[in-house]
Amino acid sequence: MAETSEGQVPSPAYVDPFRAFRTEMDKLAETFFGRNMGLPWTAGGDGSGIVMPLIDVKDNQHAVVLSAELPGVDEQDVEVTVKNGMLLLKGEKKHSYEKQKDNLQIMERRYGTVERVMPLPEMVDAAKIEAKFDKGVLTITMPKRPEAAPAERRIEITH
Repeated sequence: MAETSEGQVPSPAYVDPFRAFRTEMDKLAETFFGRNMGLPWTAGGDGSGIVMPLIDVKDNQHAVVLSAELPGVDEQDVEVTVKNGMLLLKGEKKHSYEKQKDNLQIMERRYGTVERVMPLPEMVDAAKIEAKFDKGVLTITMPKRPEAAPAERRIEITH
């Protein structure tokens, strides 16, 4: 491998063995949300670039709850925005070494922007969305509008 201008040997580009599986899961989530989920995986081989965080989406009677993994991202570097019917998750994972002091030999960890854009489900009340961040997991609770809740009534059976 060729050395960089700083005398460091870059690590080989990371090949994600679960990329095809993740693509299929994104298609499944796209079916839930009804349209395009957001950004593709665009991280560079140097550990930088935009990375799409992994998510879980749960739908219950009162809310849609989205959990996103953001390991290594500090809470103050996370931003959640709703604009034009879209939910934007954005964060930044910063380098944990100083170029002047540390002699980095191998760099496999990813740094840079973490971003995901997805449409809000139509049944969600955007004004009541809440977000919490704990141990590298961002949880966004999107309450459903009251009219979105299915009305229930018992139907009497007659002979």
